[in-house]
Amino acid sequence: MTSILMNMIDKESKSILTCKNCNRSFTGKYCYNCGQKYIEKITFKSLFSKVFEIFELELGFILTLLTVLCKPKIFFDEYLSGKTKPYTNPILFMITIMAFIAILLHLHFKFVLGGDGFDSNLTLYAYFTPYILLHFILIKAFYPKRYKELLNYFIISIYSISILMIVFIQFILAKYLDSLFDISLFFKIHKIVISLIIPYLTIFTFWNNDKKIIQFAKGIAIGLLFIIGFDKITSILDNSTFLSSFFN
Repeated sequence: MTSILMNMIDKESKSILTCKNCNRSFTGKYCYNCGQKYIEKITFKSLFSKVFEIFELELGFILTLLTVLCKPKIFFDEYLSGKTKPYTNPILFMITIMAFIAILLHLHFKFVLGGDGFDSNLTLYAYFTPYILLHFILIKAFYPKRYKELLNYFIISIYSISILMIVFIQFILAKYLDSLFDISLFFKIHKIVISLIIPYLTIFTFWNNDKKIIQFAKGIAIGLLFIIGFDKITSILDNSTFLSSFFN
């Protein structure tokens, strides 16, 4: 019995490691204090593991995008209940889309319009923020008792507006193609898609056991009010920002 206990103590003492980053003692693979993974020595495996982490981030982004688009209710039920590991954080999701839009706009202004590009960061924040606030106010007003925490409504709004801005990426690409081909039909379809995204996401995000007519009516009402607010916000911002020249 004594030998068994000694073996157990010996094994436990061997599993206690010292973090090479903050010098704290810990057990397992990761330091409890700073989160660094314990690496006894640098190997090819440890080098390439960082590359695979990047692929995991990309796969998480794609999974988030597809789940929000195809199964919004399942996505938000899981994410807001705490199942966040498979998905991309809403802030990171939004920033990734903003960065992609910024790159496309820079290339559009520089190579299509013949300018010097533009400093897009503050401008894009100026567009994202009021749209998110508008969407937040609408879903909170129509579904006031669905969630106790206001943060849950903000999370839904961030994801929803980020999805809406993905359509804007298509619009940028279409503006470039329009300089080469006549794709006026695409722009008409594009406006219809924009008008349908918010009602679609709203209806199937907040879907419950209420009457279907009421659920569809709420989604359509939110969509119409959002489009009206969207146009108002855009017209105000266009007086002093890059989109006034971009949409012309």
